[in-house]
Amino acid sequence: MKITMNEMSLMNYISHYLHTCICRYDGSCGLVSSCCARKDFSISALQPEYLIKPLITESSTPLPRIVSVDGNMIYSIVPFQNDFYMIGPNILQDTVHLNHRLCDLPRPETARIPLYECELSDYVRILLLLYHLREEKPEGETDIIQENCLESAMTQNIRKAYTEMTFERNETDQPHNPYDQEFREQKSIENGNIAELRESLAEDYIGSIGTLAKDPLRQAKNHAIVLITLASRSAIRGGLSHEIAYSFSDSYIQKIEECRNPTSAMQLARDAEFHYTAMVHELKEQQKGKPVKEKNPHIRRCKNYIYSHLHDKLTVQSLATALDINANYLSELFRKYEGITLSRYILHEKIERAKNLLTYSDYSYIEIATYLGFSSQSHLGAQFKKITGSTLRQYRSRYGTENG
Repeated sequence: MKITMNEMSLMNYISHYLHTCICRYDGSCGLVSSCCARKDFSISALQPEYLIKPLITESSTPLPRIVSVDGNMIYSIVPFQNDFYMIGPNILQDTVHLNHRLCDLPRPETARIPLYECELSDYVRILLLLYHLREEKPEGETDIIQENCLESAMTQNIRKAYTEMTFERNETDQPHNPYDQEFREQKSIENGNIAELRESLAEDYIGSIGTLAKDPLRQAKNHAIVLITLASRSAIRGGLSHEIAYSFSDSYIQKIEECRNPTSAMQLARDAEFHYTAMVHELKEQQKGKPVKEKNPHIRRCKNYIYSHLHDKLTVQSLATALDINANYLSELFRKYEGITLSRYILHEKIERAKNLLTYSDYSYIEIATYLGFSSQSHLGAQFKKITGSTLRQYRSRYGTENG
């Protein structure tokens, strides 16, 4: 098959990106083309003939394969039609189990040559880039990792553990918690109904949570993480911005990892559930009396972008450019669906962030103004007082908490 200019450019890119050799061989292991940007590499030494055929044999499936040659050094085979690419050698940064290994072969001459260490996900993306040059198939990163890194014995062990666990629970008559209770718990968060959440948590039933870890503290932390994850998704369904929901989830989970006893971990999880419920409740209260409008994806994208870029100097035009929408159209759309101008919404979100920083951080007033893109401390102070009725100092004095 003839080598195209695009193919050579891609091979050159991969060689530079992975700092290694990339060769294309035909079905008889004959060299078709090669590329190696490193002058200290010799293709014949690092991709010797005695290694090529075993690698092809080891790579009998149509998916790209990552093969460990000596427990540390890796090569990859990317097949297409009757030919294949061979990339390597490289080293993976982290210890990763690889299903495909070659042993009892002479080690290529790499002792005095530094090999480039790759992060697995980056390496797999490069393999996919090359794979999709010839194969228009739906396989993605997950397929490649599953083929190369997921032990078949692992899935068998999981099924074995499942069988033993269900047998034990049936023998001891220990069912899991009822799903309908969990459903009511999550539905109350989605509805922003704090009273219903309290009722669902106070329900009595026969059952227990699953065993998520053998260590009691790890068990509690895992359970707490599951609860927060479910609560964040329920809050999103209730209308909370996914950026806000995910950010709070990250914050709670990080704090849970710092807990030193099971009770503290579970208390944080419950606090998260009530926090999410309260935020959804506040959203629904704000929407009361307003006509129900069909949700618009541009508005959702716009709000999420604003939340993620509150430290920037946001304008209607900068938002429109980022979202690839006409500025006038975006302004009209936002006013139609939200009943407020886009500029006003941005200001309110910045003031809300300022309130959080005044309450929970020790940043100075000028630092907060700078972080939030205000031209000066006095500019922030004037806008803050206009909206909250308080000066920056008054608000911090009233609501500020000690940090540390």
